[in-house]
Amino acid sequence: MSNKQQDRQRLKEHLNCGTTEPFILRQEECDYCACYLLLYGLGGQLTMMWRFFCCKLAELCVFGALKNIFYRLAGVKIGCNVVIAPGVVLDYLSCNLITLEDGCVIGMGAMILTHEYTPSESRIGRVCIGHNAVIGARAVIRSGVTVGDGATVGMMSLVTRDVPPGATVIGVSAKELQR
Repeated sequence: MSNKQQDRQRLKEHLNCGTTEPFILRQEECDYCACYLLLYGLGGQLTMMWRFFCCKLAELCVFGALKNIFYRLAGVKIGCNVVIAPGVVLDYLSCNLITLEDGCVIGMGAMILTHEYTPSESRIGRVCIGHNAVIGARAVIRSGVTVGDGATVGMMSLVTRDVPPGATVIGVSAKELQR
């Protein structure tokens, strides 16, 4: 089995185990990124095109159930009474790794990313937004992050680690407000 096939198998196993820890592929170990492993072959490319199409249709919807239906078709796990404001960007490459639980609110222009690249590595990870959590406008949620139940992320914040339930975080990089 080639390195690409082994890495693809490792990625599948990692994503199927349900962990929110990101899968990291270091650039010194290989000459391809982790996202390449998702798109390997025609099936992966067609899946990505379908997700992209559904996410773009969802972005055209201002609010409501139709927006959530298109995101569900793309693979996003969405609970009841979820509000996704206009301009929200959900990572279409691997949006099946995003979970939006019941009652959460995603503010205008927020970004939820499930993959990312740095000069030394590429990462893919699940993102879970908990029950009744609020993500402020233009906030960015990085791959592998869980926002706890009832937590609040301030506008224009960059969330790089898990947010505990009920906490309020703000800033770049987001830090918890003291009560």
